[in-house]
Amino acid sequence: MAKLTDLPVELLQMIAAAKEAFSDILETNDLANLSLVSRWSHYAFNRVLYIDKDKIRLNQAIYYAVITGNTDTLKVAASFGIDLVLSSEVLETACRNGRREVVLWLLERDTPIRLELSSSDRDYYAESFTTRGRYTRDRITAGCPALLYAICRNMEDIVLRLLSLGANPNFAIKTDDNLRSALHYAACRNMIRVVEYLVQQSGIPIDTLDFEDYSPLRLMMRFSRAPDRDIGMVKKLIELGANVNIEAGGELPLTSALRRGRFHQARALLDAGSKIKPDDPQPDVLSPLHALIYVRYNSKLAARSPMQWSILRRLIKAGADLRERDASGRTPLEESILNGSPEMTSHLLTMMVKKYGRNSVDYQDLLNFIVEKTESTRFFLEKAVVILKHGGRMDTPLRDGKTFLLWVLKRGDYSQVEWMMKIATKSMLNHEYLDGLLQDIIADPEYMNINGDKLRVLVESGAKLKTGTDLTSSVFAKLRSKTRTDPRHLAVLINVGVPKKKRPGLVTTALKIRQCDSTIEAVLGCVETRLWHRYPGWLELAVKGRSYFTLEKLLDGIGKVNQDSLQALLSKVMQSKESVNFKYDMVSLLVRYGANPFPQKGRCVCHHENHVADASDGETFSAFEWALHKFYLDYVRGIWENTAPEMRPNPKTFFECIPRIPIDLNRKLIKEWLENLIKNDQVAKVEDTSEEIQ
Repeated sequence: MAKLTDLPVELLQMIAAAKEAFSDILETNDLANLSLVSRWSHYAFNRVLYIDKDKIRLNQAIYYAVITGNTDTLKVAASFGIDLVLSSEVLETACRNGRREVVLWLLERDTPIRLELSSSDRDYYAESFTTRGRYTRDRITAGCPALLYAICRNMEDIVLRLLSLGANPNFAIKTDDNLRSALHYAACRNMIRVVEYLVQQSGIPIDTLDFEDYSPLRLMMRFSRAPDRDIGMVKKLIELGANVNIEAGGELPLTSALRRGRFHQARALLDAGSKIKPDDPQPDVLSPLHALIYVRYNSKLAARSPMQWSILRRLIKAGADLRERDASGRTPLEESILNGSPEMTSHLLTMMVKKYGRNSVDYQDLLNFIVEKTESTRFFLEKAVVILKHGGRMDTPLRDGKTFLLWVLKRGDYSQVEWMMKIATKSMLNHEYLDGLLQDIIADPEYMNINGDKLRVLVESGAKLKTGTDLTSSVFAKLRSKTRTDPRHLAVLINVGVPKKKRPGLVTTALKIRQCDSTIEAVLGCVETRLWHRYPGWLELAVKGRSYFTLEKLLDGIGKVNQDSLQALLSKVMQSKESVNFKYDMVSLLVRYGANPFPQKGRCVCHHENHVADASDGETFSAFEWALHKFYLDYVRGIWENTAPEMRPNPKTFFECIPRIPIDLNRKLIKEWLENLIKNDQVAKVEDTSEEIQ
């Protein structure tokens, strides 16, 4: 196969210029890359790009080189004597893509710069500093585009070079009247040398306002992406004379810093004499104190809490009042409950008591506030616990007449109720109230709308009924009621209000009326397991009630059941008119606990000459025979294997059943299985005999 370098130049140029339909086969960037492979390809492909003066290809090659930072391609173009007529746009493209090496190369060649946009220029767009969103951009109508692009790409040396060449540092955003200077952008991008140049060399006032009334310092505090610990720009702006107390719409630079959790920068502003209250507060703008509290709680800020406390102390020392409401009408404590961290809420409560006395805090009023603002409160329960631990009570009525504990019982989940009871102390909760609350819930559970799990937590926490209270008749009524009662609720009622000697009667009633499994389980759980064997009638009721779950629980709890009782239960199952699947499940369960499923006389029903093939429900049918006639091999094998080996008869006994098994495939499989059982038995007997002889 011929190598690319072996082909004539003319053929290479034909390949380079070849088209398919309306497009080139080799794109411009392909040609630009191929031109760098060897001297031969350099000559061949660059001729197509530059000598043939294909303007479209030429522009594509140049812009591709600029975007990718390929200065070699640009140098080749220059070596061919190409005049970059659109060089200012090439420079702007390099700045927009952050290609410092390309920009420097262009500037070294004295590339002309568009120092100012004119009305005839096309629209230019730059990254927006003040609009949230991943792809938000601002349209630029005035100023030097290359300068703004270089600032956005953090190319400080390029910015200084462009400014020294006369680039216009004042930009118009969207319309010609919306002005913002390069000083604003440089402050946001942490370009200290550029800020110095613009103020000291270009003469831009340090507090010049943009079209949104931001000074460079305010814009930097609000939108800068520099880390908090980097306070170099803040100090430089202050050194150059920036007013730290300039405000717009009620917001100070200090407010912006604290709102964003920039505590190092906030400290620098305070050191420079920042005031702690705006002169013109606005309802929708936080004060510095509220902004400090508002900081959204997250793992990073949690580790910096000491800095929050430090600034809080400075604000208070400077005259901030913890009792004062801001323009929105909220106190610092209320702001902390809504938007601060639980630690901040606790810290404020401690400071309030220390500074103004214990009577300065109305804890019940705070509980009212947090209950009313539940939906908008972050870390609701944690903050409620803080208030309770500092002096709130969960047994005192709030404004709506309900206590905080009752509110949690009705609105909270099980874990919240459990937490409340775990932290409850005598200073928070009177046990007489707890007893009365239990009495009220039991008297009218539908009205209280409190489930059994929450009720159980109250009982486990020490809530008691009055001595002598007997809820037996009430529980009997609930069992017989057509309206279903929560089993967990029922269990609590039995445990707190039904004498132990009366509880077995509840189990009997629940079984007789065929209550659901969950209700029977709840009632049964209130009777000690060691007493279950005294009530064998429960087993029969479980069979009659078709309750597999209850029967299994009883058999497991009783342990060893009388063999006659098991056989009687098995007989009742076989005589029932239930579905075959239900009967099989019951048979399997009883066999697992020791019932004998095989014919008691040693012969199967199929032995009789007068046997009718479909007489599967006859009284003399054993459970195993019935399974042979009704189920597949896996089911039959399950019963066999769950039976004690000493109970199993000779497998030959059931050969007479094989002709009457209705499904051909199953008949064949069962026959093979029985034959294998016989074979295995014979092998086992031979091995036993050998051992005896030895």
